[in-house]
Amino acid sequence: MSILYMVLSILLGAYLVVGVTLADMQAVREKSMGLKVHLMNPANRFVKETDIYDQIKDVQGKIAGVPVYSIHLQDIEDKLNVFPNIEWANVTRCYSSDSAYINIDVKALVPVARFIDSQGKSFYVNKDGKKLIANYKNHTDDVPIFIADLDSAQLVNTMAKLKPLLDYAKANEVFRDFATAFKIETNGDIILQPIVSNHVINLGDAQILDNKMQRLKVFYHDVVRVKGWEYYDTISVKWKGQIVATKRQKASLTPAFSQDEDSTDLLETQMDLIEAIPESEMTPTNKRKY
Repeated sequence: MSILYMVLSILLGAYLVVGVTLADMQAVREKSMGLKVHLMNPANRFVKETDIYDQIKDVQGKIAGVPVYSIHLQDIEDKLNVFPNIEWANVTRCYSSDSAYINIDVKALVPVARFIDSQGKSFYVNKDGKKLIANYKNHTDDVPIFIADLDSAQLVNTMAKLKPLLDYAKANEVFRDFATAFKIETNGDIILQPIVSNHVINLGDAQILDNKMQRLKVFYHDVVRVKGWEYYDTISVKWKGQIVATKRQKASLTPAFSQDEDSTDLLETQMDLIEAIPESEMTPTNKRKY
């Protein structure tokens, strides 16, 4: 009986020692070691890790050394989600074998267009028309530029209408090189400024762009090669199956957008559209008089 009692006493003592040790380890483990930030699209120019820390600087100093369960994750998420350049933020408690910390996953908004208003103010927007904050450090030339005066509601509606054009530009390198900017008229017409700015192109809306650009190629091949780049100031492909060109007026020799055109490289880029037309499409039925 004494032997059994001794064995039980030893086992109970060992259990208490292990339990206390595990409890101490758990207490240490659940004390926050601070923050870890992960950017889901780190190549973006509009949200950096330093921006995340700046956004939550008033709570950052209160996180390290306190139990992780006492940290209000929603408060951190709310502070991050008011930052205009963030699409979403997810804050979680994470545990390793000997520590705990707060993990922050952030996805930055991706700009798909830049807008410039009549006052010269510019901003970027994502696919849903949400504005991004930009400064001299994060401007990018990788998105189409639009000249327009739009309020927030008009911007969202316009972005929905521009989606076919944005998709077309993203998939078509020649088109991206060809177009330097787009102006959105009050009637909704989209005016394209080509890289050689002797004329502008009225696309109408953003639909059937393949067809519109094909008609423009034919016009360049059949007409502009003969008349020259200075003969027309506006070429319209907005109406299905038609090309309407307006002769340049002597009183208006400056295009809607100004662009340096003293380089022959610009002209060669413009001519890429002509050279890309298959010979089979250069039939008499495609030729019109202007």
